[in-house]
Amino acid sequence: LRAVTDHTHPGPLRAVTDHPHEETVSGQVLCDSCKGAGNEQAAALTLLRKQNADLKEKMDIERRTIDRLKAELEAAKQDTKFPDLSDKNWVKGNEVLGKGAHGAVYFGMSTRTGELFACKQIMLTHQDGKADESDQELIMSFSREVKVLSRLKHPNIVRYITHQKVGTVLTVLQEYVSGGSLSDMTRNFGPLPEPVMCRFTKQIFEGLAYLHSQNVIH
Repeated sequence: LRAVTDHTHPGPLRAVTDHPHEETVSGQVLCDSCKGAGNEQAAALTLLRKQNADLKEKMDIERRTIDRLKAELEAAKQDTKFPDLSDKNWVKGNEVLGKGAHGAVYFGMSTRTGELFACKQIMLTHQDGKADESDQELIMSFSREVKVLSRLKHPNIVRYITHQKVGTVLTVLQEYVSGGSLSDMTRNFGPLPEPVMCRFTKQIFEGLAYLHSQNVIH
């Protein structure tokens, strides 16, 4: 600011500016700067809130998943309490129908009716009456398989009969399918005729479709 006098009409001093618009322009620039900074802070705050919400949702999903897995594990442990059928009404034959990584399948026969069935047995490794970690995994896997088999009812699914645990042996009894596997048939008869393969394939797809309808993946 500078002080000037009006020589024509003497009077009091008045204040003028060298740049009449400087104050207004500077104020506008300052306001625009504050407004820009405020917008950036608001955007950063919105992004932070979104990230926090996403993290909370992810943690909630993980917690629910852990709770579900704990519940399934507890249910599996309960399922490992097999009935003790020491007074069984069946006998195991000597012929081995097949072998797997953890056991074998034998002929079984009902002592009441003479009906034949497949007897799948799994041998646990422990000998002191206490299941170690590998045995516990086998028992839980076996119990899940039995739980699924026991609720399946379809002409193209091997029928479940019963199961038991005696000592260190897990046993599941199932329907005996006398025709053997497709591998057995091709070994005996060579390449199968197309009508036979179409019939077998149709049965496989029908059984598979039934499994999917029961939320079971083979």
